[in-house]
Amino acid sequence: MPDAMPTHLLPRTALVRWFTDTGLDLPAELRVRLILTLLPSVASLAIGGLAMLIIEIAAAIRHPGPTFLGLLAADAGLFVLRLGLIGRTQRVMARGGPAPTDLLLASSLVWAALVGSSTVLCFVSGDPLLQVLAPLTMMGILSGIVTRNYAAPRLAVAIGGAGLHH
Repeated sequence: MPDAMPTHLLPRTALVRWFTDTGLDLPAELRVRLILTLLPSVASLAIGGLAMLIIEIAAAIRHPGPTFLGLLAADAGLFVLRLGLIGRTQRVMARGGPAPTDLLLASSLVWAALVGSSTVLCFVSGDPLLQVLAPLTMMGILSGIVTRNYAAPRLAVAIGGAGLHH
């Protein structure tokens, strides 16, 4: 019989628990398996993160100034933080320790809001290239996130809403 899933991977904070709750009375082992599907992989984070960073680099080059440079710096910082969190999570989980599930999921919401803000700023810049590329990139990123987060419908809607908040 396989080992029981570690329940310490379940979110600890009330808000993150609410976002990840399916609304069903499920055994802890099944809830842990569902939570594991929500944790980002390095590949998915790299693809989505780099796609948006490329748009922000283009925006900063085409419209140098504090707005796009600040956005680029914030997104790059969050990208590095999230990569570090995923690396830490993989190491901790390999040892059977508690993963920073809450922080990983919360950082996903922050990143989605940053993607939405970047997209809106690119759109209102009046630059036709950015007006086409930013929304297309954002929709590609969010559609991947939302379809991957089937285990937590509230989280999927929150991430989609954060990305489309303007």
